[in-house]
Amino acid sequence: MDTTKASVTIFFVLVLMISFSSYCILAKPEIKKANYQCIKPCSRSYGNRICYNYCTDHHFAGGQCDVTRGGKLSQCCCYNYNIKDNTF
Repeated sequence: MDTTKASVTIFFVLVLMISFSSYCILAKPEIKKANYQCIKPCSRSYGNRICYNYCTDHHFAGGQCDVTRGGKLSQCCCYNYNIKDNTF
């Protein structure tokens, strides 16, 4: 019984240590509108992968087809992350 209690205690201590050690990790940096540029329309066969590759080839962090931009076709919008200086 003592080995079970000790192993459960060690397990909970490890879980707490892991959760407290990673509390300041950001899920995703903030994207500001100034760093979000819609460059060209996406066709049906264009897709997010082609738009992403186009944007990274033009020195952006990434890109995607945005259906809220443009008329009938979505727009290929490229973005850069605006990472604020985090001091801990």
